[in-house]
Amino acid sequence: MKRYGGTPGKLALKTRIALVDGSPVTLKAAALRHAVLFVLSALGSIALVMGSLAMTEQAYLSMGYFARTQELVRLMPPWYQTVTVLTQIWVWGEFISMLFNKRRRAIHDYIAGTVVVRSA
Repeated sequence: MKRYGGTPGKLALKTRIALVDGSPVTLKAAALRHAVLFVLSALGSIALVMGSLAMTEQAYLSMGYFARTQELVRLMPPWYQTVTVLTQIWVWGEFISMLFNKRRRAIHDYIAGTVVVRSA
């Protein structure tokens, strides 16, 4: 994102990420912009691996998709539910914050001091 000013999707829509003053996004701002979701996703992935390691290969292969998913959720650590709730709060908070400000800045934009602008 730092090099091109946005993700491929943003660039295809002829938008880019910039600092609030219009200057190019910095590495620090790009990292801050994605830090919360990265941490929550990493914690969710760790919980999934922990659940997977607690299941035997025979049990894993003997179940259908839905039964396997239910068993993996059952075997995940207790804090996984908290991570799931925090992720939902984060995602909905991002969406709601974009709806109620003129520049359509999400929470991660406020944290990083960034804004989405139209490219030339």
